[in-house]
Amino acid sequence: MCICCFRVNDFAIFISINHIITLRFYFSLFITICCFFLILAPINAQADDKWDFAKLDGFSYGALAGEVTHGDKLRFIMRKDHCDTVQHVVTFYTYQKPNDISQLNGQKIPVQINDVSGFEIKAFMVRPFLMGYQVWFSLGTWPVDTLASALKEFDSYEIKIVDGHGFKAKKYFDIVANNWKLKDMGDAFKRIKSNCMELSEPKEKTIS
Repeated sequence: MCICCFRVNDFAIFISINHIITLRFYFSLFITICCFFLILAPINAQADDKWDFAKLDGFSYGALAGEVTHGDKLRFIMRKDHCDTVQHVVTFYTYQKPNDISQLNGQKIPVQINDVSGFEIKAFMVRPFLMGYQVWFSLGTWPVDTLASALKEFDSYEIKIVDGHGFKAKKYFDIVANNWKLKDMGDAFKRIKSNCMELSEPKEKTIS
């Protein structure tokens, strides 16, 4: 049993998660779909395109465009047959090109969320993109209803990468903060889950 903590404002919600997807299996699937997302959600997406929804290779996802860097999106991903849990992901694009930027992969990076300190997000992919790099971060896997209810507490959601534990944010990221307007979160989660359920439905076999 794993006990995880999700902090909203100044209190914590403790969640008991009994089922954890095998790490190696999960990341092999997840990295594959992330490569597709880089094509489906380019860095120069228009600001008006707030939400994108898609079904791809057994995954259902919704992506919310950022207000600062529009192509850096909050992504909510569900895997078919596991539509009660959602992976919370965010990307940060950077023009900075330090020689050791690839070493961020697998590291926990300190952040503030809505001006509250003490959070860390884990980088799981660093790749060249356009004129710089795009870093993919996981904010954890959550029960759908729990995450949806927590995010409804906010009108907007800001993530700011900060210094800490020898890490210097400006060394790796020229833009260290982004925010997302959390309008229509409830409807968005319903759509992502509905698409996931469609993927999970058994296909009828036809007799030729």
